[in-house]
Amino acid sequence: MRIKTTFILFIFCLPIFWSMAYAQDSVNNIFFERIDADEVRFYYDPNYFLVDKNCEFKSIERRAGFDRSTNKFNGIFRDYAADGTLLLTGEYTQGVKNGSFVAYHPNRQVKWEVTFKDNRPDGFWNYFYPDGKPYLSVSFSDSTTRIVSQWDRRGKLSVKQGDGRYEFLNPIDGFSEYGYGFYAMKGRIKDGLPHGAWTVHLENPQAKQSEFAAEEYYRDGALLRGYNVFEDIEYRKPIYGILPYENFYRAESLLFKQCTYDDFTGFTVYLAEYLRNAFQLAKADSQITTDYAFEVQVRKDGTPRGTLIIKSLPDQFDNSFKKVVETIPYYVPSFKRGEYIDDTITVYGTMSTAADNSLQFQTNRIERKLEQE
Repeated sequence: MRIKTTFILFIFCLPIFWSMAYAQDSVNNIFFERIDADEVRFYYDPNYFLVDKNCEFKSIERRAGFDRSTNKFNGIFRDYAADGTLLLTGEYTQGVKNGSFVAYHPNRQVKWEVTFKDNRPDGFWNYFYPDGKPYLSVSFSDSTTRIVSQWDRRGKLSVKQGDGRYEFLNPIDGFSEYGYGFYAMKGRIKDGLPHGAWTVHLENPQAKQSEFAAEEYYRDGALLRGYNVFEDIEYRKPIYGILPYENFYRAESLLFKQCTYDDFTGFTVYLAEYLRNAFQLAKADSQITTDYAFEVQVRKDGTPRGTLIIKSLPDQFDNSFKKVVETIPYYVPSFKRGEYIDDTITVYGTMSTAADNSLQFQTNRIERKLEQE
């Protein structure tokens, strides 16, 4: 197993895998097992992707009522950590969230609580610090979502009745090519909505690393413009959420990941998405499905130092494919005997065309020469 480093990585929330109908896949991974006539046990990683029950990344077990005829949760569910500690409980009606949902910190203090009505938060979503003191209160209604209150660790209100200075730290939901696992946002809240200038920093709290990433400007909750420092570009659509991210929603999609570090970190999804974005304006001359492969020399800090195309895309995209692959800025480095190492990484994938002949990419597997010896 890999140890913790400053590279704290998270998983993309992309519905690209499958809608589950069976307990086992073609390589006999067991993702769920029936407990009795009414209850099923599901096995998840920390980001609520299904994993094999014996996978080293398994950290959550869900006991839930489940309707196999509709592939939907139905009834009360409880999520437990590996040590048996209750993490989350709530109830579904044929896949629809209804009633009280309560999450817990590892010390068994309430982490947050909210009431759902027909799958939507209803009323207030209240968050708490591990010592039980209030942290954040958010109001949900049919018209809008507003931040009502926020308290610092000492119990002092920084946002009161929808007005004040707001700041929080959120995990990055996806692979971070910059090597950061969290982002921190700071700005003004007016009438419960972001207003004025906001700043975004990328953070690694354990390593005490912080880097200015973006600045944003809001008016009454609407993003007017943002500026990405790393890519030196402006954007008009929100990139960073201003509320705590809760990945338990993903459990409902029944998406799975194989038990590899590259899948766990989201690196395989990142590579496919990188290629898709690079070719998003391209169109094939006809419907195509073809494999591709490339080899990269990767330093122990994750930076590439040489790329070899083993199998390219068809002639129409051959030159572009090589140029795009050479621009991939970062790879998860190989790991052996407790440390990251220089290695040769080979990426195998498939390119196919959608109905409009646009290009779709999938990373099938990643081989690491020295790590696997």
